[in-house]
Amino acid sequence: MRTTGVKKTVLGLVAVLGSGMLVACGSVDPNRFEPHPRQVAEQKENLYIAVDPDYLGHNVVSEVYKTVLGNRERFAVIRHEDNLSADPLGPLNEGTADLVVGCTGALLEVVNPVLAGELEEEYLAAVEAGETDINSGEWRDRTFDALIGSLPSHLDTADPSNAQGCPTANGLPQNIVPIYRNPTFSRADREILNWASGAITTSELQGLIADAEELGRTRELVEKFVASKGG
Repeated sequence: MRTTGVKKTVLGLVAVLGSGMLVACGSVDPNRFEPHPRQVAEQKENLYIAVDPDYLGHNVVSEVYKTVLGNRERFAVIRHEDNLSADPLGPLNEGTADLVVGCTGALLEVVNPVLAGELEEEYLAAVEAGETDINSGEWRDRTFDALIGSLPSHLDTADPSNAQGCPTANGLPQNIVPIYRNPTFSRADREILNWASGAITTSELQGLIADAEELGRTRELVEKFVASKGG
């Protein structure tokens, strides 16, 4: 049985990005995940990234992936999806988007709620016993591996970021991760996504969100950030 007090403490620590940073979190019926036919995208085709317009953090992270892809002549269009927080993988399953940005723990709860609950209970117990902490690389990897193993065959993911989001989700690690449709992304595309995931930290993302909220120029801020990282 999980400890409510400990869970509240851990969730409070995880919520480093505040209410503005909710990235593709939600809960839907896992039985809806059926493969949707999709031809391999040509290199000149636009990719579509689904974004919930109500969450600035979601927009910032998506702009990072869009920018690094575009810098390597793989052009993407950000498309607003009003129901994304409730159904984060819906646009991928329906074929209206090629990529969404989510958080490992929240997405695991969508695709495999039983496993997510088991891991959450084990994780919170380990935190309570002082055997791990919220920045544990082991638990980041365990949550990510569980997510990969639970995705339907027509979906895949690049590497998770060290940056965390989804502060209102479950007690698992919430590392930001891009989920995409197979076979839309080539090996080179996936390497680009991996680079982007590794290029940003929680504090850097928090700074981008704050600047974008103040200045209202998300694209320019992200392009400058990516350039500063050599992307």
